[in-house]
Amino acid sequence: MTDDAPEPRRIRLNGERFDGGRLPIDSLPEISKYQEVVRLIARAEWEEDHPGEQVPPDFDESLRLAISDLRDGSADVFVVFEQHAQYQTYQAEADEMANETIAAAYSGEALPPLPASVEYDARDLIAQIGGTLSSESDSIEFYVNGVNAAPVRIDVVTRLEARDILLTQDFLVDSQPVSTAPKDDKRADAIVGRITVIDAEKMTFILRTPDGKDLKARYVGNPVVLEDIRALVHPEAEGPVTRVSGLLHSKAGEPWRFWTTDKVEQLTFEGPWAPLLTELASLRTDWSDEGASYPIGFDVLDATQTLLSAVDLASDSNPAVFPSIPGGVLVEWVGDRGVRSIEITADLKFELFSIDRGQREGDFTETSSITDVLTFVREVSA
Repeated sequence: MTDDAPEPRRIRLNGERFDGGRLPIDSLPEISKYQEVVRLIARAEWEEDHPGEQVPPDFDESLRLAISDLRDGSADVFVVFEQHAQYQTYQAEADEMANETIAAAYSGEALPPLPASVEYDARDLIAQIGGTLSSESDSIEFYVNGVNAAPVRIDVVTRLEARDILLTQDFLVDSQPVSTAPKDDKRADAIVGRITVIDAEKMTFILRTPDGKDLKARYVGNPVVLEDIRALVHPEAEGPVTRVSGLLHSKAGEPWRFWTTDKVEQLTFEGPWAPLLTELASLRTDWSDEGASYPIGFDVLDATQTLLSAVDLASDSNPAVFPSIPGGVLVEWVGDRGVRSIEITADLKFELFSIDRGQREGDFTETSSITDVLTFVREVSA
C-alpha cells in the first residue's frame, strides 16, 4: 500500500463454511450493508453542508467498496473505498462514525451521535450486519480501529444484544425517533487544549480539552499545518497549551470534532497573569450571553501581557481584566479618583479612557503607540 492509498477496512468471517478463504455469495450482504451505512451517513453530512441542493449524481458511486485482498484461513477480507477526492472527507467521516457505532453497540457503551436525519436508519443498517450468520460457530470480526487492532466480534448471540441497543437506545421501541436535541452544527470556531496524538496517515490528531474530553481534528486539505502540529504533540497531555481554529462540528450542542483545521497556535504566557490570559484565550465564538462575540487573537493577548507586565512594574494596584465582545481585552482601574481603562481592540489599537469621580464626561484617546500606553499606566499608578 502506498502512502497515498486509503487504509483498508478488515472484515474477517469465521466458521466452517469460510474455511480456506471461501467467501460464499450469500455472505456478501455483510460487506454491502457496511457500504450502505457509510453512504447514508456521508450523504447526510453532505446535505447538511449544502442545504437545498441536490446530492451530486456521482456521490454514491464515488463511495463504493472494493475487495482489495482475500486471505487464506477464514474469509479474511480487506476492502477499500474507491475514493473520489471531492468527497473523500465525507467518506472518511462517515466511515469513522459507522465504526464508532459498531464498537459502542458491541461493547455496551453509549452510542455516539449520528446525523439526526438518518440516525435511526443508520443504526438499523448496522443492526442488520451479521444477518447471514447461520450457526453459533459462525462469527464476523470487524477491525474498527485498524487492520491489526483488536476486532469487534459479531455472532448470533452478541448480534441480538447489539440490535437491542441500536434500535432502542435513545428511541421509543418500535417507533421512529423524535429528536429534541439541538441541531448538528458546523461553524468556524476555536478551542484550547493539548495535542496528544497525531495520525499522519489519516491526517488527524487528538486535542484534549481542559475538562478531559478528546476531540478529533482533521487537517485534510491543509497539510501545511502538519509541522505545527508535530511541534506541539505530547503523548501524556503535558505538552504546550494550544489553540486549534477551524470548522468545528458540534453534535447536540456540544463540540464533537474539527471537520477542518485552519490554524494551530501555541500559548506561551508567563508570569502571574498567565492563568487569566490562558482563560481569555479559551473563549470560543459567541462566548457572551449578550450576542455575537468573538475569540481573542493571540496578538491581542500578547499585547495584553506586555501591558500587564508594565502595570506590575509601575504599581501594586491590580486592575480588573475583561474580554470585550469584538475580540479585545479591557483593563480597568476603579478607585477613589474615578475610572481609568485601557481597551486593546481586535485590530491592536489602544483606547485610553479616564473619568474622575463627579465628572459627567471623560477623556478618550485612541493610539497605536505603546509609549502613550505606558505613560497612561504611570499616570494611573501615580
